Amino acid sequence: MNASDPNMDTRLLCYLTGDLSAEETDRLETRLANDPELRARLDRLRALKHTMQSPQRRFDSGFAGRVMDRLREADPVPAFDRALQTIFLRLAVVVLLMIGGIGSYNVATNDDASASAVEAALGLPDVTLTAAAHDTLVPADE
Repeated sequence: MNASDPNMDTRLLCYLTGDLSAEETDRLETRLANDPELRARLDRLRALKHTMQSPQRRFDSGFAGRVMDRLREADPVPAFDRALQTIFLRLAVVVLLMIGGIGSYNVATNDDASASAVEAALGLPDVTLTAAAHDTLVPADE
């Protein structure tokens, strides 16, 4: 039996449960007597087996209700909501800056002195009755 044997833990568990043959038990006990590392593995498995077989903790009948009451009392702001607020706030700032930049550009490059600041900022062409009569929109400077 090699310490690096992948089946060693299985053999040790079988030893703990008494599922090994007499010959295999004798060989394993000889090995355990001479190998402190293997004894340590057996002790860990024995402790694990004991933990798994120990009775489970029982909770009283009001435990679930108390937990749910405490959860309802808490007023958490989920991280997802905070992330959305941050993203949309940044997006709103970017959009407002873009609108301001485009409006400033349109006002600065508008050559029509008769256009209002709003028309210049929005970059709207002049709408004239003549253009409406022809069913087309033609800027006033044409």
